[in-house]
Amino acid sequence: MNEQDILKQLEENTIALREMQKLTTKTAHYVKWLRIMDILKIVFIVVPLIIAAIYLPSFLENIMNTYSGGLIPGNLK
Repeated sequence: MNEQDILKQLEENTIALREMQKLTTKTAHYVKWLRIMDILKIVFIVVPLIIAAIYLPSFLENIMNTYSGGLIPGNLK
């Protein structure tokens, strides 16, 4: 191989390397957003469940006390 062939191949490799770097950057950006969206999905599912576990028992207790207090008649006369 002569020097011109080596320089030509080096230039082709440099061009291919730049294209691969662009694709790698795009892929890394895409994977980063996938991870962020996965975390948001988990947060949107888990946080309401935790809030429900905290507030739902007292809310249901208040509703049951209201209904058992005579709002709904037990016996029709």
